[in-house]
Amino acid sequence: MQIQSSIRKKLSWIIVLATSIVSFIGYTLFVNWYIHSQKQQNITLAKELSQTLAQDIAKLILLDNLHSASDLTSALSSFTPVKKVVIYNIDKKPIYKYEAQEKNDTTQYDTFSYTIDASYSERKLGTITFTLQTISYIQLFKRDFFLIFASYLFLLFISYLLATHFARHFTEPLLTLIEFLQSVKATTLNKRVSTNETNEYALLYTYTNDMLDRIEHAQNEQKKAQQESNFLKQYDMLTGLPNKQLFLQRFQSYLNSLEHRYFGSIICFNIRDFKLINDQYGYNTGDLLLAELAQRLKNYFANTKTIAKIGLDEFIICSRNIAHSKQHAQILTQELVQEVLALVKKVFIINQQHIHINIYMGIEIYSNKDHFADTILTKADSALSKAKKEDKEFAFFDIAIEKEMTHYFNLHTDLIYALKKGELVLYYQLQFDKEKNIYGAEALIRWKHPKKGLIAPDLFIPLAEKTGLIIDIGDFVLDQGCKQLEQWNNNLLTRNWILALNISAKQFQADTFIEKLEAVIQRYNFHRNNLKIELTESLLVTDIESVTQKMNHIRSMGIQLSLDDFGTGYSSLQYLKTLPLNQVKIDQNFVMNMLEDKRDFAIIETVIKLGKTFGFEVIAEGVESKEIYEALLQLQCYYFQGYYFAKPQPIEEIAKQYYEH
Repeated sequence: MQIQSSIRKKLSWIIVLATSIVSFIGYTLFVNWYIHSQKQQNITLAKELSQTLAQDIAKLILLDNLHSASDLTSALSSFTPVKKVVIYNIDKKPIYKYEAQEKNDTTQYDTFSYTIDASYSERKLGTITFTLQTISYIQLFKRDFFLIFASYLFLLFISYLLATHFARHFTEPLLTLIEFLQSVKATTLNKRVSTNETNEYALLYTYTNDMLDRIEHAQNEQKKAQQESNFLKQYDMLTGLPNKQLFLQRFQSYLNSLEHRYFGSIICFNIRDFKLINDQYGYNTGDLLLAELAQRLKNYFANTKTIAKIGLDEFIICSRNIAHSKQHAQILTQELVQEVLALVKKVFIINQQHIHINIYMGIEIYSNKDHFADTILTKADSALSKAKKEDKEFAFFDIAIEKEMTHYFNLHTDLIYALKKGELVLYYQLQFDKEKNIYGAEALIRWKHPKKGLIAPDLFIPLAEKTGLIIDIGDFVLDQGCKQLEQWNNNLLTRNWILALNISAKQFQADTFIEKLEAVIQRYNFHRNNLKIELTESLLVTDIESVTQKMNHIRSMGIQLSLDDFGTGYSSLQYLKTLPLNQVKIDQNFVMNMLEDKRDFAIIETVIKLGKTFGFEVIAEGVESKEIYEALLQLQCYYFQGYYFAKPQPIEEIAKQYYEH
């Protein structure tokens, strides 16, 4: 960086300028003092003259003595400062006037008048006006010019020397600091600057060193954080094992290399019911269990296998070039599976707790013709899903799984496009009271596939739950349902209908659910009490306190809450007592079999009695016949939903049939 101006030069010029200003002011003050002094001396002279010539002045005024006038003129002419004198009698008439003769003199003077009393023996006889002259400013400057100029040059020279000296003294520490800072780079932050100064420069040097200390510390912390970040991007913090990203990166490099020549295997496994272990022993114990399991794997397999942790409790064991044939590779992998099972079934002692675990394993045998790491891992993960589904300790990937994967992928892709293209629609199944009057309706999602036709929700909702698309589908249902409720609210025949909307557990647990719910009820105009949110029992196995808090918030908004499919999940009587429910829906599996199965009948009877006790409505779904309807009436169940009353229909058909004429 080039310096555009120098502090040293500026400081030197400031000192020189200050010297010049001070010299000018000093000289001006001296001249003023000198001229004022001359003026005072002339006034004193006038007073002395008036006293000295008092007798001649008295003769002149009283006797009009011409000889006295001549004496006065002679006496006054000897005083150079006296330019003019006029004497007045007591009647203020001029009786004498003196004016000095003009001399051949180029000197410029300033004149001023001064009047004093003319008195004799303490008797006032008249007044005397003296016109006195003093040397002028200009004349004084002309007279002393060379002396002034020489003195000024001398002072200027001395001040310049002083200015240069002090400027150098002031700027040298700064230049030293600048030179030091120029030498400091990101790689040399450990440098420090020192000085012998004991003034403000010492503080500047100290603060510079402190700043470098902080920068160096921040840089070290940043490097440490970057290292930790890089580690977290590639390794699991809990176990120190490579994570999914690093495993796939390394595995892909191996598949692309010449080292990849024979068959190998991937074992993907996770712990059975790991969530129950966390719930029973606590998350800290669960973490220690995973760390201990990882350590066992590392100790047992040492450097013979590649081990990675790719999920919460999901691990990978990768074997390379284990056999020349697939059959032999399967045999060796089965032996490896038994070793892993024996390893994990040994008791774990965590926090003085004896914990036994079991695992599910999915296995893929890959060959030298397989070149995509993520595809091989996906197959192993699909085999793991098969093992869980069939409740087996392990399963190999096969053609059936591959076909299922293809169908799953295609369906997932179609569902994404369905959301974008508006292929999802709402059907409505009406609900009735004991007099068979319409009580409301439940909104049910349907998929109008352009090629496959109408797809029932049980064929795509599980997929949506697994992939996270259920959030977008739930937002669509919430928006369209409230829009329909607004239309019903504006019709006298339907303004009291209650609309039930199903909310998935993932949608309800999302941090933005309440915000979205508030936004949609602000968007559409309807009675909030006509909106009913239906929640499934599976939601209650999560954090019941946060669920209850969110449900209370919804109730405070004036919206009703219903517990769907009651009796099939994990709910207990305590939940019915504590949750802010308006309604409980009896699952259709109990309702449809209530006339043949006494246990189902007893469950329904109990739920209805609980409804009366706890003050919530009970609605039965799956009412398919008159006999079931009448049996429910006898049990004092007064709200119904099922094919006996109405099947799910598009809104256009319901409108034509019930409220459009």
